[in-house]
Order: sequence, then structure tokens, then C-alpha cells
Amino acid sequence: LLSGLAVAETIKESLNLDAKMKWPNDVLIDNLKVAGILCESEIFKNKIKKLVIGIGVNLNIDKEDIEGLDIEATSCKIESGNEVNREKFLAHFLQKFENYYSKMIFPSELESIVNKIRKNNYPYWLLC
Repeated sequence: LLSGLAVAETIKESLNLDAKMKWPNDVLIDNLKVAGILCESEIFKNKIKKLVIGIGVNLNIDKEDIEGLDIEATSCKIESGNEVNREKFLAHFLQKFENYYSKMIFPSELESIVNKIRKNNYPYWLLC
């Protein structure tokens, strides 16, 4: 969920687009998929031993490349009307993700993160 939150907020802050999370692993703009997240973990003695996160964001895909797909999707370029600088987008995302990840170790910060997830999620998909 932290990955989705960081992606949605990066899109909002860097491109001024209304991106929201769709529980548990998609990011949408106007109900069109703009990003997807997959996670795989290894648990040992009720603790996460390893975690791999894969994130795909449709940054600079043109409309004609999306047409004909089985899923209703969009890209940041289509929605903003501008080419997106990948390096700046990635740097912004990594800063957001690191900030949230570092806060997760403090129980006092957990409520504020959960509130941000609620705020940035399509309400009909939110389960918590």
C-alpha cells in the first residue's frame, strides 16, 4: 500500500493529476489504470524476511499505443498533455516511498499513513 500511495502522490504533486489508489495494487486517474504494483514476500517466524516490489507506471505511452488493450488504461503523458521526465518522476517517487517506509517503524506514525491511504483511495475499494 505504501508503494501505491507514493505513486499516487508523486503523480499528483509532480504532474497535478488526480491519481488515486484502487485497493490493493492499482493507481487510477479518472477510473483509468495508470500504474500497477505487485509484491512478493518471504515470511519466516511471522516476520518479513524478504520483500520484492514491482511497480509499473505508464509515463510516456501515447493514446494509440493503449487503444485495443483489454484494460481501460491511460498514461501520465496522455492525461497531462506533456512528456514526463522519467528521472525526475523516479526521484520524486523514491523520496516519497523512503519517507513513508522510514515512518512505518514508528507506531505513532502509522495512523497518519493509514489516513493518507484512506484519503488517496477510491472509497468503494477501500477495505480498512
